[in-house]
Amino acid sequence: WLWGGSPEQVLESILNGRTGAMPAWGAALAEGNQLPAVTAYVLSLSGHGSNELSARGEAAYKTLCVACHGVDGKGMQALG
Repeated sequence: WLWGGSPEQVLESILNGRTGAMPAWGAALAEGNQLPAVTAYVLSLSGHGSNELSARGEAAYKTLCVACHGVDGKGMQALG
């Protein structure tokens, strides 16, 4: 949680990316209105609760994010 763990901060990271290796996914996730779902799923990985919205975000996370962040969302040290 280098850039913060609030819903707003997680959404900002997903939308606009972060310095280093985090690309901006806003445009890709805007299709199908997946942004709120992926944000909820990322928050659920850190124990912020799981619900129907986070369950919908799991598929997009596993497609776009898992390669760098891992299944558990803890990331990969080699990537930063």
